[in-house]
Amino acid sequence: MNPSVLHLVSKTSPAWLQHCLQHLDEVLVDHAHCEHKAAVTALSFISKYPDDPRLVVGLGELARDEADHFARAATLCTARGLPLGHPSKDPYVDGLLKQVRKSSVIDGRVDRLLCCAIIEGRSCERLKLLAQALPAHLQTDGQDELSRFYDELWREEATHHLLFIELAERTLSRAGHKPAQATVDVSSRLRELAEVEGALLASLPVRAAIH
Repeated sequence: MNPSVLHLVSKTSPAWLQHCLQHLDEVLVDHAHCEHKAAVTALSFISKYPDDPRLVVGLGELARDEADHFARAATLCTARGLPLGHPSKDPYVDGLLKQVRKSSVIDGRVDRLLCCAIIEGRSCERLKLLAQALPAHLQTDGQDELSRFYDELWREEATHHLLFIELAERTLSRAGHKPAQATVDVSSRLRELAEVEGALLASLPVRAAIH
C-alpha cells in the first residue's frame, strides 16, 4: 500500500524487511505484544473518553479485533516454541507519544488518536511487506501460513487507521468546530505528526519488530 494513503511521509527501508526475515522469531514475539498493547490501548480510550458513542462502539470492536490478532499471533509463537515473555520498551511508540500536546484536553485527545492512527498506518505498511516477502523467502518453516496471516491483518490495520482519524475529527466537531474545519485541522496536525514519525523512524536502529 502506498504510504501516502496511510498518511505516512516515508517508506520503510528495505533493510528493515531483510532484517526481519532473518530474525522472524523475534518479529513474531514482538508482533504478539503489539497486538496485546493495541487491544489494551483501545479499551483505555473507552475508559478515558466514554462520552462519544461512536468511539465506544468503534474502539470496542477494534479491541475485539486486536485481541483476536493477539491470540492468533500467540498461537503461532507457541507452535514454534517461542515464549512471549515480557514486552520490551518500544522507543518508536514512546517517541511518538511525546508529541501529544498538553495545551488542552481536546488537543491531547486528538493527538493520542492521531498517534494511534499513524502507528496503525505503519503497522499496515509493514505487515503487507512481510506478507508479500514471506512466500519467496523460504518454502518451509510455515511461511505460507504466516503470509496468509499477515495478508489478512494488514487490511484490517488499514481500517483501524481510518477509524482513529475519524474519531479525531469527531472530537473537534463535538467540541464545537465546524465539520469542514475539523477535517482541515486534523489533516494539518496529522501531517505534523507524520513528519515527526518519519524523522523518528530514520533515527532509530533497525529492529526485528513491527515498529
